Amino acid sequence: MEIVSESLRKDLTILDTAGIRGTRSHPKERTRDGTYTVSGSIVTHATPTMLDNWLPRILGAAEAADTFALAETLTEFDILIDRVARRFQYVFCKVSRATFRSTAGGLLELTLDIIAKTETVSATAFPTITAPTDAPYVHHDCVLTTQAATHIITEVEIVIDNMVEARFSNSQTATDITPRDRLVTVNFTTPYTSTEVGLYGINVDQFLHLVVMALCVWFIK
Repeated sequence: MEIVSESLRKDLTILDTAGIRGTRSHPKERTRDGTYTVSGSIVTHATPTMLDNWLPRILGAAEAADTFALAETLTEFDILIDRVARRFQYVFCKVSRATFRSTAGGLLELTLDIIAKTETVSATAFPTITAPTDAPYVHHDCVLTTQAATHIITEVEIVIDNMVEARFSNSQTATDITPRDRLVTVNFTTPYTSTEVGLYGINVDQFLHLVVMALCVWFIK
């Protein structure tokens, strides 16, 4: 996939006894490698084909005729990144949070926050790269409707947070990566006109309808 940037990495903790020892110096013999976490973000510009691949991993269920349902579990997947000098493989990945963001005149940007179990420097041959050919979504593809009214928006952000947590047992690497909840939030900016008066003080049911409408904005081919 074509990306703007990525920041996947391994973070290792070092455990230090740090007891009373009559000196301020820390002997390296009194330290041990602790657990390590693997996480980071991938930033890209969303396209229909790309979302066909990512939405099942973000929401949990397989695609059914351009419909992406919610599921209790999340699909695991692997990532292989070619950083020129070395290739890195991240296994048992899950999408912790997906952020869709666009502003007037710009492309739809997708940021994927990912948690994995392990990172390895990989000898796996990188597959033949096929450049994406489908056009990316842009802000003016967006249509936001609520309370039977269509709204003009200058920017929008949709966040799907799976609240994924890595669990460590008797292992240096994560033994399980579990989604603990799901929170979907929508933030957008709109001029304040007579059309937008009804947005002020909307109730829970109306807001949930707005969230559903916003999620459908770009996902329709």
